[in-house]
Parts: sequence; structure tokens; C-alpha cells
Amino acid sequence: MISCITLLLLEVVYRYGVIDFYKAEISALNPIESIESDTVDVLVFGDSFSAPETNYVNKLRDAHKEITFLNLGIPGTGIKQVNTFARKKIKRYTPKHIIYQVYVGNDLLDVKHLSGGENISFSRNFYWKLTDHIWSGIYVNQKLKMLKSQKASGRKGDTNALFSTSLYTKRQQMLFNADARYLDKTIRLQDDFLDRYGTWKKQVTSFLEVIPEGVTVSIVFIPHCAQVNDRYYENMESIGAKFEDKTKAQDMNYPFYTKAVQDFKEFDQVTFYNPISYLRAKETDTHRLYYANDPHFNENGQHAFYEFLEAVIFEK
Repeated sequence: MISCITLLLLEVVYRYGVIDFYKAEISALNPIESIESDTVDVLVFGDSFSAPETNYVNKLRDAHKEITFLNLGIPGTGIKQVNTFARKKIKRYTPKHIIYQVYVGNDLLDVKHLSGGENISFSRNFYWKLTDHIWSGIYVNQKLKMLKSQKASGRKGDTNALFSTSLYTKRQQMLFNADARYLDKTIRLQDDFLDRYGTWKKQVTSFLEVIPEGVTVSIVFIPHCAQVNDRYYENMESIGAKFEDKTKAQDMNYPFYTKAVQDFKEFDQVTFYNPISYLRAKETDTHRLYYANDPHFNENGQHAFYEFLEAVIFEK
């Protein structure tokens, strides 16, 4: 009974942002003067793509000393978690501009996990089902992972390392093991992923509705590496991914992006950005943008994404 009450209390406190659960993460990502400032020019909401030491937000900060940025990119969070603290952060810092970063690889999984797969352990299925309803469970799990201090395979070191099915990050392999077509269905909004998109749309609408009039918003989609280059596409197939049609999976105007643009056109202050063609032009055999054994940006990718944002948002 005590455990149930404690869990219920934690869930209520977490969902309604009664305390700042991500204070430590935000402090690590930002200079103290930005955190303590009364106002910030640009708030950036993101995830693990926004969090490495050489992240694109730091590059924007270095390039624009006259603009103040606050990086709210918390690894492992999606739109549901963002909505637990977005209203307070926006009210606290009264930004002029907001960047919301979407990652095609898992943002629809953040609203509903791939639970139920026969190839996934009972404990993993149970955790995924539980955290679809108990959001604070994801926060607790993140903290436990931090205590273990384990580094993901392939994330550090040589950006030109060789791909290896044995070294590729286990989480990505686990997702394909749960549903080999989950990425294809995400990109193309097929089957149950269209329902996930509907939930995602409601959550993003809630996020946009708390933003005051006059604040401009940029929603920027980061594509999965398989969308950018054949090398990564073939690597994903090697670790279990299945795609119905390569051309459609790599289409620049893919349904997840184009439907979002259409569905949010009523928000006049919002602009959508799709960097996929820019990233394709930057990706070469000797200049890779993603890690060999992890679907995140390496330092080259962070820089290319920064350059894209610089061109489409800050050089206007």
C-alpha cells in the first residue's frame, strides 16, 4: 500500500511538473548565467541529439554571442515528458523563439512503446507497457542508467569506425527485434503508427497552445540515418530492419513530416524544417554524419545540423 501511494504521488508530481526533475541535466547543458537569467532569447526542446558535449546548441551559442540560448534537450524524453515542464520553462524565460527538435527514429515510440513482441523479454514488455501509462517510470529508469554510468557502443572514438552487427547499439537492435518494420511504419505512418501519430499530434498541439502569441516556433525533424544514405539503410537491414520499399523509405517528402506540416498549418507562428537533403549532400564516404554503430549524430553530424539551422533560421 505504501509503495502504491508513493508511486502515485511520484506520478502526480512528475506529470504536473511540481518540482524540476531535470534540473541536473539542464545545469550540465547550459552556462549558469543563462539558467539564472530572467529572459532567454531561444529555448531549445530536444532529446539525446541535443545533449552531447559538442551539440548543435553549443555551436549556435558560440556563433551568436548576442543571442541567449537555453538547451532543454533531455536524453530519453519525448513530447509527453516535454509537456511536463514546457509551460513552466516558457513562462519562466519568456523566449522570443522556440526550437522543437523531432527525431524520426523514436519520437512516435515515445507516445506508445513496442510492447507485446514475442522476441522481447517479459520484463522489457512489462516495462514498456507500464511506462506508456506511468510516465515517471521513464524518469526513474533514466536515473538508474546514469548510476550505472554505461557508455553506448560506438558513440565515442573514431567517427570513421567500421560498422559491426555485434557492436551496434543494443537498443536499436532490440527495437527491430520487437518490430522489424517499426522504422518503415514510422516514416510512412502505416498501420498502428498512424494511431501513434494521432497521439503525438495531440501532445504537440498541447505544447504549441501554451506558447504565447508573438513567440515564433521552429519544428525541425532529424531523420533516421537510414533515410539519409544507402550505407546506413543497408546497415539497418543487417541488424534486422525490414522495409517494403526503399524509395519510399528514403523519400525526402515522407508522410511523418508532410502530414505534420499539413496538420499544424493553423499555427501561424510555426515553421517546419526538413534537413534531409542538406544532410545527404554533406554525407560522404570520408565525412560521415552518424556514428558507425549508433544512429545518433557524430561530431560531423552535429556540425552539419548546426549549419542547417544557421542557414534556415538565424541567417534570415
